[in-house]
Amino acid sequence: MILDKYIFNKNQHYNSGNSAELTFAHLLQSILEKSIEEKINKCNMLIVLVGKNMTTATGAVKEIAFAKKRNVPFFGIYVDDAYSTSNLHDGLQINRAINWKRNSIAYAINQMMKGGKNKWK
Repeated sequence: MILDKYIFNKNQHYNSGNSAELTFAHLLQSILEKSIEEKINKCNMLIVLVGKNMTTATGAVKEIAFAKKRNVPFFGIYVDDAYSTSNLHDGLQINRAINWKRNSIAYAINQMMKGGKNKWK
């Protein structure tokens, strides 16, 4: 496994060889992000849940960036009393976020299946 040669005390640092030091947590974060990006690449679309206060949702921002990089279409759905005046994740435009309504969600899914990497399917 890739982690075998990097397992050591959490307080120690790993020297990457290019004078950059990564903590064990940073190494795991990098591996996790690569795994998430690969999973998003296998998807036909990404649906982002948008709550009231999304400025601290860094994971969602990264997922949106991965979707853009891999040409995976995406849209957001407002949840937990969030609405169009709520802060959106970086990379998610207001015209790509919708209310939690069955017909709106079904329409958005149909649109996503015609866009991005799905155009040729």
